[in-house]
Amino acid sequence: ILHYTAYNTAKPDIEIPLHIAYLYDLGGKTAESAKYLSKAESMSPESPRVFFFKGLLATKANRNVEAEQYLEKAVKLKNDDQSSLFYLAVTREKLGKFEEAAGSIKKALELDPENASYLNFLGYLYAHVLTSRLNQRTAGMVHLLVALAAVAATVLAPDDLGDLRVEAGQHRVLVGDL
Repeated sequence: ILHYTAYNTAKPDIEIPLHIAYLYDLGGKTAESAKYLSKAESMSPESPRVFFFKGLLATKANRNVEAEQYLEKAVKLKNDDQSSLFYLAVTREKLGKFEEAAGSIKKALELDPENASYLNFLGYLYAHVLTSRLNQRTAGMVHLLVALAAVAATVLAPDDLGDLRVEAGQHRVLVGDL
């Protein structure tokens, strides 16, 4: 943090107080974190990065209604920010807004169609959350399989795919996956 502070004194940059705020938050020092978030906001009040970091920290603290508002603002200011779209999807899922979560993650996938994390999260939403409402178990499997193909070493996609195959009664296919 001292290095960041010294660097920011020499060459002010909005990213420095944002990262300092994040580091303080990770260390449980929320008052210090808030101070640096305010500093970043004073440097650039309408920066999508400020709203992203506020949303990220609010999500981390399970202040999901607040997080959704910040992340929506970040996306409104910069609609191609994949990180804001992803965390907006995660936050909406936590709020039980599953269709809206799927919409946010689909927008992120439009920007990066092969992102395994995005594909995995959409597959999770379809497979575990939206299946009963939208009857999209097959779509969930497709997204999880694409996530597996994109990143073979991912842990979440195989677990989610295995759960889905068990739910669908595809035990033999599951054994073949292993």
